[in-house]
Amino acid sequence: SDVCSSDLGEFVDGSKTVESLVEEMYAEIRDRQPRGPYFIAGYSIGGLVAYEVAGRLRAAGEDIDWLGLLDCGEPSELRRWRESTRAQQRGHLLRRLAVGFRDRLRRRFVRLRPYQFDLAGVMAIRRRHTVVGHDAPLDVFMSDHSAAVCGRSGGWDRLHKGVLRIHSVPGDHTSIIEAPQLAMVAGVLSERMQQIPGHKLDATT
Repeated sequence: SDVCSSDLGEFVDGSKTVESLVEEMYAEIRDRQPRGPYFIAGYSIGGLVAYEVAGRLRAAGEDIDWLGLLDCGEPSELRRWRESTRAQQRGHLLRRLAVGFRDRLRRRFVRLRPYQFDLAGVMAIRRRHTVVGHDAPLDVFMSDHSAAVCGRSGGWDRLHKGVLRIHSVPGDHTSIIEAPQLAMVAGVLSERMQQIPGHKLDATT
């Protein structure tokens, strides 16, 4: 089966919802590969899309052999963190951190067209979404930076109903998709596929 992935890309549009993005991705995956088993991965807000797509496929009776989320915290966990920091009257500091983080991301993605990366749009989409747990085998990769905000599991341990493996990855939200951290994700995927009869994958490809 193919490995289908979902990331920020052109999906960053604050007027959209996770559900509308799921509709688009679900249709594309079904068009490319009508039947399972599926291997699905998503980064950042794309992880929410990947999780919900996997849930829809499971509800349709399809097999998900692997689901990977890269630095994707569950939305209610982020909301709880936000409320907690407000209670501690840290709003000014958070605004300064958010501005600094946004500026660093803009410098990192300077080659992208403006519509391709919109941090405010990403956060708006994420805040409106409520996750419904399912039982697909799940590997969550959380950077040290994100784990400090939403916990080592990103909140998925409270929602997910199936096998859940948590992997701590050094670095931050952007370095997790760069070498050498990304090799760790490829290694886990390779290991998982080797455990499934009939599947072989070289993590270096």
